[in-house]
Amino acid sequence: MLSDLIHVSRFRFCFRKPICFLVYVLLLSLFDSWTLFTHAQKPDVKSKVGKVTMSGYTQVQFQATNRDAAESRTTFEVRRGRLQLEAELKKNMSLRIEFEATTTEVRGRDLYLRYDIGRSLTLKAGQLKKPFSYGRLRAARRLRIIERPTHILEDFRGYLGRDVGLLAEWDPIKPVEFSIGVFNGSGVGPGARIDNDDAKDVVGRIEYEPFKDLIFGLNASSHSTVQTIHNPLPTLAEERFTAYGADVSCDIGNLKLIAEGLYADKPQIDSDAEIIGLYVTGVYRRTVKAYGLVAMEHGGRLEYKDETGSIDIMDSLISITPYVGFFFHSKARIQFNPVLRFPQTGGAIFEFITQAQIEF
Repeated sequence: MLSDLIHVSRFRFCFRKPICFLVYVLLLSLFDSWTLFTHAQKPDVKSKVGKVTMSGYTQVQFQATNRDAAESRTTFEVRRGRLQLEAELKKNMSLRIEFEATTTEVRGRDLYLRYDIGRSLTLKAGQLKKPFSYGRLRAARRLRIIERPTHILEDFRGYLGRDVGLLAEWDPIKPVEFSIGVFNGSGVGPGARIDNDDAKDVVGRIEYEPFKDLIFGLNASSHSTVQTIHNPLPTLAEERFTAYGADVSCDIGNLKLIAEGLYADKPQIDSDAEIIGLYVTGVYRRTVKAYGLVAMEHGGRLEYKDETGSIDIMDSLISITPYVGFFFHSKARIQFNPVLRFPQTGGAIFEFITQAQIEF
């Protein structure tokens, strides 16, 4: 090695003149630095974590309404800004972390471990979505209409959304998939209550796909208490309440059709279960090669929300939401939704929402 040769010969010339000594030190320093650098490029210890995937998206909205109770008739809003990380710890074990930033807050969304047992059984533990409602389970970045139906957004009884618990997903036969989970029932995020009892939510879903792109879904939930994010008063807290749902989604060429209904207890009114919301969505997509576009979508949604299934002052209502979407890239789009709402109390409420979304 060069350093050994320099060491052997240093007594012959390096100390006879100061300049030789300086050259010797400089060469030795450069060579040793290069040796350390080349070793650093090939570490002996390999990383224990496998593939790590990062993704995310941002949604920015402009909203306008003629609703008298609105704090602002027009507003800009960062609806969602999400960052997702998935780390493969082993071939059959992974970790998912998702954070969300909006105009008003930053919080964790998905925080769970996934363990695959064979090819048909998967266990998930942590903070994740309950397996209830097609509309709630669809990722926000994949929604064809900008916002979910009103009764799903409000989630008056806490049946929907995320919670902390254990979920099992099982697909023993290709067309059928079962999901069942046990959760605290206290919810997550701002306003979530403390899990102050031993009762738990049991939530399940079955999906059946007899043909490609035709999926039937059934949901059921046994809720531990009516003390939820939206209903902090523990009335009738010793009883359990149930919710059910059914949905169907179908792709016919470029046409996407979705229909869903939710049926649940109304503990503050009586113990009978009734419909709390229905909706039908239809969206047609076509390829466009002009004005910088790659595709265009148009369609709409018709929905009904029951009056006693809400904390909103609009009570029961029928909503009509036309939809137009322009895609500049597979991961960049802008959407427009004029919304007409007809409350039971009379009159009409108009809202306009436009949203720009970019994914990475």
